Amino acid sequence: MLRTKILFAISAVLLVITLFNLPKIVVENDQRDIATGQNADEETSRDNAAEANTHTSSIPSEVLDQIVNLRDLVKNSVDNKKSAIFADSLAELFDRYNRLDSAAKYSELAATNLPNVKTWERAGESYYKAYSFAVNREKQKFLAAKAKEFFEKVLKMEPERLDLEAKVAMTLVTTSAPMEAVMRLRAVLEKDPGNETAIFNLGTLSMQSGQYDKAVERFTRLVKINPQNSQALFYLGISYFNLGENAKAKEQFLAVKELEDDPSILTTVDGYLEEIE
Repeated sequence: MLRTKILFAISAVLLVITLFNLPKIVVENDQRDIATGQNADEETSRDNAAEANTHTSSIPSEVLDQIVNLRDLVKNSVDNKKSAIFADSLAELFDRYNRLDSAAKYSELAATNLPNVKTWERAGESYYKAYSFAVNREKQKFLAAKAKEFFEKVLKMEPERLDLEAKVAMTLVTTSAPMEAVMRLRAVLEKDPGNETAIFNLGTLSMQSGQYDKAVERFTRLVKINPQNSQALFYLGISYFNLGENAKAKEQFLAVKELEDDPSILTTVDGYLEEIE
């Protein structure tokens, strides 16, 4: 399975939890006014169980040995380039086993020892992923700020990277000016109306504020652009489910099952389908 699909399999079962721990923003499609929204529905026990299972996955003893060895190499290396390579390898191992804070830490170390666009982006993505899964508010703020820091380094060198602009926008949700997130996402769409990251993020913000009708509009638009986008189909199904439109929700969940073969996401989808039946 491609790495992007593995990431989706993990994130799909956790995003619904994370959404409800972010500041509530109302996303309007036809006007730029945004205001404080009502609390969205509580996450289900199914999502809580998924989170617990994901984060308690064990690391095999042979991989632990690799981690210890790489840590020693990072600590004792006097060559910055080699230290960066070892740190990057550590980050990949921690990421593989969902130790996201550690993965971000070593991605940052790699970027510090070997600063360039590639390592900055990798560190930004690592912190962004950890931020996306964090449920503690203070931790979210810290991780989001770090992701923003590294993404902005890349954007100074590559200002045309609208995908990163859309991610920077999402890091603003935890700041003192969360409404700016929506404004910046819309600015991305003004430049690139088909930007999948921006559309997806606006959809998740709509879900987070309980505006499932707006979420349906966003994810429907995204599926038209990319019919193979499993994440969009999944969240479109959840949005329809929360609107009580079970037939449409079922259609989306069945489409996800046609595209995905990971047990984690299929179990989650089956849980929704059982409730619909």
